[in-house]
Amino acid sequence: MMIEDDIHIYTINLPCRVKGFTVPDDDGYSVYLNARCTREQNRRTLAHEISHIHRGDFYCNDPVGSIENATEG
Repeated sequence: MMIEDDIHIYTINLPCRVKGFTVPDDDGYSVYLNARCTREQNRRTLAHEISHIHRGDFYCNDPVGSIENATEG
């Protein structure tokens, strides 16, 4: 079970085409959001990244592209 305290959120400058990404680490997960995006876009990106965490996507063998396609919409 994922406890929200295990999700650490950082805002950093990323290339414009990258809205955000998540990295599993020893303390849970680190979510990186693009500082160049709007607050609303970062809110949507955070929700998207948290959905990956809750679905356990970091521990499956599916290709990243197929995971992203399954979570879009």
